[in-house]
Amino acid sequence: MSDKAPADSLGAIESIDRSLQRLDQLFVWGHWDESRYRAERERLERIRKELEDTVELESLDPKLTGLLSPWDSGDAVVRRELLATLFADIHVSRGHVVGYTPSPLRQTQVMRLLETVRRKLSVNVGGDGFEPTASSV
Repeated sequence: MSDKAPADSLGAIESIDRSLQRLDQLFVWGHWDESRYRAERERLERIRKELEDTVELESLDPKLTGLLSPWDSGDAVVRRELLATLFADIHVSRGHVVGYTPSPLRQTQVMRLLETVRRKLSVNVGGDGFEPTASSV
């Protein structure tokens, strides 16, 4: 795989994510019926998964290696940048993290990292656990 291929695949994944968002809007607005919506959503998600499987995201983003050191030594700006690298949204209620939405480009990595944290540290955040939040669309 050439150096350009991963970037092309990431761009295609971003494009599919935008298409999925538009698809949700078309359905919510009533422009598409449920069967057409589900068929197109499944098709786009299948293509997205195939693209993710062809790209080694870990090797593309050096920011995701050695997260602990910058977190420990960094200021609030560095920590916010680290969080922005991993998450599209972090859901907070009454000062506690109650859920999150992984960054679309790093969803697989984020889920793997959080599963590792869960197993190694048995971390619970927000009472019932640290779980991804379902889309509000």
